[in-house]
Amino acid sequence: MKRLLLVLTLLSSSLSANDRVGEWIQHAVYSNQGHIAYLQNEYKTHHTRTDALIEEKLTADAQGNILKVENETVEMKDVFTPQLAMLVIQRCVQIGGVIEKLTIYNQSVQTCKLPIQANPYESFVPFEYRKSQGHIWMGPFPVNGMVKLETPQVSLELTGYHWNL
Repeated sequence: MKRLLLVLTLLSSSLSANDRVGEWIQHAVYSNQGHIAYLQNEYKTHHTRTDALIEEKLTADAQGNILKVENETVEMKDVFTPQLAMLVIQRCVQIGGVIEKLTIYNQSVQTCKLPIQANPYESFVPFEYRKSQGHIWMGPFPVNGMVKLETPQVSLELTGYHWNL
């Protein structure tokens, strides 16, 4: 009986990880000079042995020409899920954030505006911006939950996403 429960537990965690494969999020990057790039993050594959996802990070210029593609291993505990999105919103004020409604694709979406540094979800901020002063808006969106990011040098805005719900 214990073996059956262990197998079912492993199978269910594996299935939930496989359910994340194919999710993606895309942001437009703006500087003081205007639109300069796109960033897209997508969960490409699931490694069952390590129970981790391979996230592809693609950077393209404003015309859509691919500049760089990187792969990163993401442990399942670091995957942004619908449940985590709800938790971020529920705990927003408690963790130093402010609830703000933003209009995304003609829909009003509740988000949590947090400082980029010193917030419990800093690991979801793109690495190159983690030391920046500014704010991140997190909400019910895949991969990193990021709706918007603003620093004195750059801003990112959600331009597309796909969540396997």
